Amino acid sequence: MGKYNLNYTLEKYIIASNRSQSYTLKKLEYLIQDNGGLFKDDPFYQEFRKLYLQYRITLLLHWGRYAEALAWICLETELNPANVDAVAMKEQLKKQLHFTKEENHVSVNNASQKPLFDWGNVAGMRRVKAIIERDVLLPLKEREIYQNFNVSIPKGLLRVYDKSHVCKNLSNTCISQLKGLNAKAN
Repeated sequence: MGKYNLNYTLEKYIIASNRSQSYTLKKLEYLIQDNGGLFKDDPFYQEFRKLYLQYRITLLLHWGRYAEALAWICLETELNPANVDAVAMKEQLKKQLHFTKEENHVSVNNASQKPLFDWGNVAGMRRVKAIIERDVLLPLKEREIYQNFNVSIPKGLLRVYDKSHVCKNLSNTCISQLKGLNAKAN
């Protein structure tokens, strides 16, 4: 059982109420900064790393640590300028936080408590939500950035059917909220 085992997930650290924020962030930092060794070019490993970076940003925003979230995403875009997801997330975060740069002073307005994507009363399913945010919602919100990187904007969504149709309803709801439509699950 290696550290890249599917059972080795962030949910262990988020759900456990006795874990502190610093402990969770330390674990995430280890997972994000690990170079992957033999697996560094493996697409699964790269996907794994991107999701944990997104979890880190989401948690920092949830805990009200807005400037720190912006700093981490800016660092990621500096280290990996070809990471279109990080660039798009940075632009969304700057818009959400009313980021302003005047002369030598940078300010972040913490008054905006609205998350980047409103999931309403949907609890859990962090991985599914992170994938939907990264692969569907960010490209729809930041079309210009994705077009500049020659990444195609999704024209549809492969629906995942399970017994309860939760993923189908979740994806339909969040995409329609983004577009300002009424959500209808087919």
